[in-house]
Amino acid sequence: MQNALLFNNDFGGIDVMSEKNTKAKNVIDRFARLNGAHFDNKTVKNIEAILIANKDIQANKDYFNYSSFGSDSIEKLLPYVYKSFISSEKISDGVINRMVMQILNDKKTQDILHETLDSVLDFNGGEIEIGDDEKKKVPLGHVYHYILKNLYFTDEEATNTDIYGDLDLNQNQYSYRKKEAIMLFGITFWHKCLNLIDNWKEMLCNVMQQEGRDDLRDDCGF
Repeated sequence: MQNALLFNNDFGGIDVMSEKNTKAKNVIDRFARLNGAHFDNKTVKNIEAILIANKDIQANKDYFNYSSFGSDSIEKLLPYVYKSFISSEKISDGVINRMVMQILNDKKTQDILHETLDSVLDFNGGEIEIGDDEKKKVPLGHVYHYILKNLYFTDEEATNTDIYGDLDLNQNQYSYRKKEAIMLFGITFWHKCLNLIDNWKEMLCNVMQQEGRDDLRDDCGF
């Protein structure tokens, strides 16, 4: 079931463009905080690192026998990933590889990955106007989906310049919409994975306590 906070039909209107504080970013950040995360540059970079690694490995899965690496149980993997995400350090290659192996070798997480991409289309954080000569309103979910699909889910090597040109966005608009798209994808995927395990709130709280992240506990309310 799609989360009512993110996917509803009452969140209309044109998003006011702001590098730091768009309406869509606030909605995504609120959902992130409910799932033990913050919308910040480090988190966005960590999510993008996993997306890039997944694309690279998927492109060669028929050549290399990645199945021999196996996969962790989701109950074992999620605390490990979460601890790495909320630390002050950049996410390690080891975390990225374990997460991608999980996606590659576990049908549940593979399905969630593609469900998440599809669900981005339904994000109702407003619309934006694109185009220079003939302005048209486009739902943000469609913009996010186009960015994600063309950067991380096709065999073709599209560049950022290609994509913001296709979307008729200027470079600045594209930069922060791309961050929103990555964060929305990451936190939605994370939420769906959490729902595969029992007592996920307890798991998050335990890791927060171990890492001294009382700020996250206050934000998520548990």
